[in-house]
Amino acid sequence: MDWPYHINTTLTTSQKALRRQTIDRYGLDAHLSPLLPIAWYWLYVLFKWVVRARQTRGEYAAVPGSPHVKSEARPAAGRAAKWWRRGLWWVGGRGEEQERVVHQLAGLVWAAWLGVLAVHGTGDDYLHLTKRFGMIAASQLPILYLLMMKNRYSPLRYLLRASHEELNPYHRILGQIIVTLFSLHAGFYLNFFIRANLVKNLFTRPVPSLGLLSIIFI
Repeated sequence: MDWPYHINTTLTTSQKALRRQTIDRYGLDAHLSPLLPIAWYWLYVLFKWVVRARQTRGEYAAVPGSPHVKSEARPAAGRAAKWWRRGLWWVGGRGEEQERVVHQLAGLVWAAWLGVLAVHGTGDDYLHLTKRFGMIAASQLPILYLLMMKNRYSPLRYLLRASHEELNPYHRILGQIIVTLFSLHAGFYLNFFIRANLVKNLFTRPVPSLGLLSIIFI
C-alpha cells in the first residue's frame, strides 16, 4: 500500500495560511483538552454527592434481603463501579499494581486522543502532518509543567484534590507522550529535508538547526 502523504511545496499563500489556521485550531483543542478530565472528575464528585444526599433523605426504598432482588435494586452506577473494580483487580491485582494499571490506561487513552488530533484533517499533506505533530506536542507543555509543580500553589492539587505524589505518575507518562510526538515531528522533518535535498539547511538555517539540537538534547 502506498504512503498516503505527499510532499507539496507548491501551495499558494492562501493555502499556506489556511493550513496554519488549521494547525493552530487543532493545537488549541489539544491545549484545552486537559479541562475535560477535570470536568469529568467534578461531575463524578457531584454525582456521588447527589446519590449520598438522596440516600440520606431516605428517598431509596429499603433493599430486600434476597441477593437477586438486591442486585436488581443496586443503582447502575454502583454496578458499573463494581465491575470496574473487578476488572482492575483481574488485570493488575491490588494496591500499587492496580494504580499502575490505571495510570497506563489513562496514558493510552490520552496518547490515542492526541494522536487523533495530530492526524485528523491533514489530508495527504505531508508537511501539514509534520507540523501538526509538533504543535500537538508543544500544546501539552503547560499541563506538563502544572503536573510537575510541588508547591502548595499548584492549581491541579486543588482542582483534582490530589497530592504531588498522586499526580507525578501522570507527569511521567505525559512527558513520554510529548517526547514521542516531538520525535515523530523531527523524524518527519528530517525525512523531508533528505528527500528535498535540503540537508544543508539543517546546519545553515537557524530554525532547522535549533530544532535538530533540541531533539538531540531532549
